[in-house]
Amino acid sequence: MSRFSNIWHPRSLVVVFLDFGQGDCTISAGKLSMGTSANHSFQSFGDLDEVVKHFGKYKAYHIHVLGTGVLSRKIESNGNYRQDLIMNGNPNEFLFTTYDDGENMTVSFCRKALFSDYLKQFDEQKWFLYGVSCGYSPICGILEDESVSTQFEIALKQGKVETFKRAETPKEKASWRNDFWTTQGLLAEAIRINGSAENQWLVDGEEKGETNRENLHQYNQFKTVGIGVVGVIFLALIINYFYQNYLNDQIAQLEMDLSVHTENISMLDRLSQEKTRKEQLINSAGVNASSFLSYYMDEIGASVPKSITLSDMTVFPVVGKLKEKQRVEVDQQHIWIAGITKDNEILDDWIEKMDRFAWVKSVELLNYLKSTEDWAEFELQITLDE
Repeated sequence: MSRFSNIWHPRSLVVVFLDFGQGDCTISAGKLSMGTSANHSFQSFGDLDEVVKHFGKYKAYHIHVLGTGVLSRKIESNGNYRQDLIMNGNPNEFLFTTYDDGENMTVSFCRKALFSDYLKQFDEQKWFLYGVSCGYSPICGILEDESVSTQFEIALKQGKVETFKRAETPKEKASWRNDFWTTQGLLAEAIRINGSAENQWLVDGEEKGETNRENLHQYNQFKTVGIGVVGVIFLALIINYFYQNYLNDQIAQLEMDLSVHTENISMLDRLSQEKTRKEQLINSAGVNASSFLSYYMDEIGASVPKSITLSDMTVFPVVGKLKEKQRVEVDQQHIWIAGITKDNEILDDWIEKMDRFAWVKSVELLNYLKSTEDWAEFELQITLDE
């Protein structure tokens, strides 16, 4: 089940490094493929708007904080490490990134206020923030009896942290696994691996982290399912003739199975009835009539303004409840549409435009609800001209 749920996780991740200096912050970012290990390079940007403009609004982003204000320590494993490290402050005001080998743990931490303006910008712009971390502790999660030294000197031996300290002679790159890696490259690889193999290292104090990740998963579900539904509709129109032959073959196969497996007669009979009901549903719904159904959908789809997003379209809804051994009846005079719009004037113009279609008798606004400051939900009913 967990493997199935992972299909909604992002396939790529944009890692944004916030490197704080004396009064300023240097921003660099790069995109990782979650399924492929690579020594990534990172491009500098002036602000987050430039980052999102370059990589896309609907990408998953991970913020990693470095520089002045970020401290890193090696301590004995301790469940109360937050209180021990923050002697005269409130631990809830800090972000902690930790790696625990069972005996010792490395802890990187900083005040949330250091980067709170950037988190606020993500929240206001509705960008997908997939995670936040800080410091050099994540690098411990990718080392296996190895050592690296850039700004920080880190070494693991037999699965235990042996060295974790600031390098006396900082280097721009470290030799690791037959290549030369920057600090950002090593951290990005640690973030990538932790996205597919959880609990290599942990983040404590991340606000709304699970909610942000769930929002992205739901967006991926909506996008994937939405594209799939549209594809199924057009595929049904194209392969309708072949599908009818397939149903006939299935019926013949069912009859053969009934003669061989007498003990399954009742079960196969129910399956046959279900197949018949589906045939009736297809015929009653007018799927065969591609000449007008596809035309209506093409006309509606081509007329949708850019600032209107459709969430649901019901073409020829079923009348009443489905009952066995009764013909399925559909309402072939109506089409229902639901979605969201930024502006009621744009919605009014679209309604007037559809109302002028030769095959439309009327367009009625059933519901209009202002759900947020920027968006309003609506429902329309289109009555077809007889």
